[in-house]
Amino acid sequence: MKSLYDTDILRWSEEQATALRALIDTEVASSGDWERVASAIEDVGRSALAHAETGLREVLVQAIAGYCDPDSLLRHQRISRTFDGKDEARRELSPTIRARLDLDRLWRQAFEQAMREIPRRPLGVPPSIPRTCPFSLDELLADDFTYDVAVERLYILLTSWRPKAEKDP
Repeated sequence: MKSLYDTDILRWSEEQATALRALIDTEVASSGDWERVASAIEDVGRSALAHAETGLREVLVQAIAGYCDPDSLLRHQRISRTFDGKDEARRELSPTIRARLDLDRLWRQAFEQAMREIPRRPLGVPPSIPRTCPFSLDELLADDFTYDVAVERLYILLTSWRPKAEKDP
């Protein structure tokens, strides 16, 4: 049977740090640098969350870049980066990390990063780029969600997307 450490490192690290802090004031733990140890344990979980976010952001960056610059010579690199990003996110994903992910924030960061990385933008900056992530977490992590699928979905989404207030009832 797997332990919480194996299945949800973020939750494990937070629980362990909390338990350790509860002992800090007792005689048992009166010596030592336990606060730093507790913080180091928490860092393990935060690192897993950061890795999952980095992987997902990379998937989004490549999709946006592919949409804005569809004929780029970097297509093969973008395919590889999409795969690597998805793999990194999957490796770190746990129930607690899943609950803490803010896809809308990652989407906005990915858009800014993509705009800095794309040397030329034949289609320009998408005028109707949504402020919220157009993909669900399950979509991003699905086996069939590839670079080409992501770019195609963005074409469909961005050509039909309108703010909620403007949509027909």
